[in-house]
Amino acid sequence: MPRRRCWCHEWPGPPHAPGLDVLAWREDELVVIAGKNHPLSRESFAPLEILAEADWIMREPGSGTREVFEQAFSACFGHIRIALELGHTEAVKKAVEAGMGVGFLSRLAVQRELENGWLVEIKTPLDLNRPLAILLPQGAVRTRLLGAFLENLAG
Repeated sequence: MPRRRCWCHEWPGPPHAPGLDVLAWREDELVVIAGKNHPLSRESFAPLEILAEADWIMREPGSGTREVFEQAFSACFGHIRIALELGHTEAVKKAVEAGMGVGFLSRLAVQRELENGWLVEIKTPLDLNRPLAILLPQGAVRTRLLGAFLENLAG
């Protein structure tokens, strides 16, 4: 099934503070996750109608990860059933692993848990790709050390 991009704007999860230089860094993908014993973990694909009935473990309001998910999900379907809001990625992972609901986090943040089978990725029709950026104070002095760091990040 083709993935749907249900929202569109130039920079998902933009910085909310003025006076920042935004440097494009790399692409990231949010993935929908469930604990290995959650009923959705047995599904190879979860349509929006099933996702709409799920209890969601969410990052706190203002989180860039949450903003990207809310824009994608709400534009496609509407209301999200929030079971729990947590202020840290590790807390979300542990609550999902414990079966308290389903969640969504960066693939980079859950790769170890997926590889070990502690969490299960749930395929969805949502396109949850987003760009990641490096934020620097506007007009910051670009020292050789900062230049070397940025070059290292570019890979």
